[in-house]
Amino acid sequence: MKIKLRKQNVYQMEKLLLLCIIILKSLDVCSQEYQPRDFKYWKFKRINDELIAFKNPERFADITASKRYIYWEVIYHDKGDKRGRVIWSYGDSAKYASTILSYSSESGFYYDDLYSKYYYIIAINEENRAEFIYDEESLYRFVGNIDNIEEAIIVSIVKGYVIDISKKKFGSYKETRDSYLLSFQISIDCENVVAKVVLSKTGQFNIIYSESCLHGQYF
Repeated sequence: MKIKLRKQNVYQMEKLLLLCIIILKSLDVCSQEYQPRDFKYWKFKRINDELIAFKNPERFADITASKRYIYWEVIYHDKGDKRGRVIWSYGDSAKYASTILSYSSESGFYYDDLYSKYYYIIAINEENRAEFIYDEESLYRFVGNIDNIEEAIIVSIVKGYVIDISKKKFGSYKETRDSYLLSFQISIDCENVVAKVVLSKTGQFNIIYSESCLHGQYF
């Protein structure tokens, strides 16, 4: 009889433990559903020019590409210069840069100004042949998972968000376990507004709040 009671007690304990695990996992899932109040009460860090690779090219060193390349370089194009200027490179440029010299481009993945011809390209040595990152989608594939705030800033700027370091609401962030919570500026038809954005570390954007006429999924 005692043995039977002990077995029942063990069974009840196992059921209770399983229930606790289910509850904890459900809470964990719910914790990823961020709300506007998260941005109001959580302590955010300000972004400065040092973190922005487009203003401080050394920050391109913080990109961890989605696969290992022996050489890649970031090329800045100014106005009508189709070849551009290498502003940062990874790997042995003396050995591998010659494989990507023979190309030209009239467009890239980021423009300094809406009315200018300034843009960027990433050129890659892939098994001794040249490949090029020209647009937003290929840049996202190149970056892959978001490993740090520098990568988060790069993909956010290319996505169209604006960082104004003079105002915290237009340039701040908080890192969580699975994502970056970002407070940026975005220009839409009505005006420039604050956008509260969640960027997951797997690379998905979700805009959850703005001061004005934008709300909901960004894409």
